[in-house]
Amino acid sequence: MSPTPHTQRSRGRVAAVIAGAGAMLVAVAVLAVGGATVWADSHRGHDGYVSTGNRTPPPPAKRHFWVATAYGRGTQAVSWKLKPGHWEAVVMNADGTPGVDAAVRLGAHTPLLLVPGLGLVVLGMLIGAGGFALLYRGTRSVETVAPPVPVVA
Repeated sequence: MSPTPHTQRSRGRVAAVIAGAGAMLVAVAVLAVGGATVWADSHRGHDGYVSTGNRTPPPPAKRHFWVATAYGRGTQAVSWKLKPGHWEAVVMNADGTPGVDAAVRLGAHTPLLLVPGLGLVVLGMLIGAGGFALLYRGTRSVETVAPPVPVVA
């Protein structure tokens, strides 16, 4: 049964509505990105950076939320007792000015790791051996043995 002209027109209209709605969604997304870009451009400073315009924070050395600090030129070291939480290491000039050149090395004092490491190696070997045994048993050929034939005399 071939479609009637009325059915073809209905399908064409449905396709046009779907395509139009899709185009409108794309247009809204493009307009949003374009508007955000224009806004960002209007908020650029004389240095070319886009910023929120918040005040300059006080120098880091005058803040009292640091867990551990070290000041001065040359090699510096800080240590503290680690507590649960989110930690960050910050390297900056005491007055907050740019231009820091630092090589940072972090370390942590841990309990002896040899015993648990060897235990995991042994456990891995046991699991591997068990897996190999299962593979061997599952893939070896099984010979069928015919039942003994009674001897007729």
